[in-house]
Amino acid sequence: MKTIMKGIKHAINRVLRKEKDFENKVSDIDKGKRKFLKLAGAGAIGVALSRLPKSVKAESTVYADAINERSNAAGVTIDGVQLKDGLVDGVDVSVRDHAKYTDAEAVTAVEADVGLGLAADPLSLASSVLFTSALASDHTWSGITATMVAAENLVIGDVCYINGSGKLAKADADAAATMPVVVMATGTISTDATGIFLLSGFIRDDTWNWTIGGFAYVSVTPGNPTQTAPSGSGDQI
Repeated sequence: MKTIMKGIKHAINRVLRKEKDFENKVSDIDKGKRKFLKLAGAGAIGVALSRLPKSVKAESTVYADAINERSNAAGVTIDGVQLKDGLVDGVDVSVRDHAKYTDAEAVTAVEADVGLGLAADPLSLASSVLFTSALASDHTWSGITATMVAAENLVIGDVCYINGSGKLAKADADAAATMPVVVMATGTISTDATGIFLLSGFIRDDTWNWTIGGFAYVSVTPGNPTQTAPSGSGDQI
């Protein structure tokens, strides 16, 4: 019996020593007056939170298998985000789009929302595509574009045809072989460089001074659009 009691006493002393070691790592506890617990010391410290006041301040990482809300209604707030019963900011995470969709499901949802057949060949569209005509700043565009290679140095607004090498070169109204125009350059593109060309849509260049509603033509200056119809013999319109 004495041996058993001695063993129990030894075990109790070991527990007390461990508690004392933990207490030595804890500072700034004010017997109910302060509302935080500060953990000191290097390394990660695991803490049972069940007896603590309203908040805990840790100088290193705190690990917890579970964090329970203080009251049934309050929930738990982490870095300003309230978590409660599977909710994030009051929304059930299980029904959030980013949580419930696989990649395939996301594609299906987009197709259903806009009537777009992403896997269709050719592409099917049950709705419409809106291009912005009121462009907010200089040298911007909106429309259908293609990425192609320039046959020569181009600048924004140059109208181009496709040459025999499949590259884009400046169209010229008095050279039939350079007609018809198929695209307009959307910016500065160097020879043999890849650039964006406007097939159909809107483009803005504040140096232009067009008559609104007037026709535009290819001029006899290669690449330049004009509102004066070419009139020379053999000129292309």
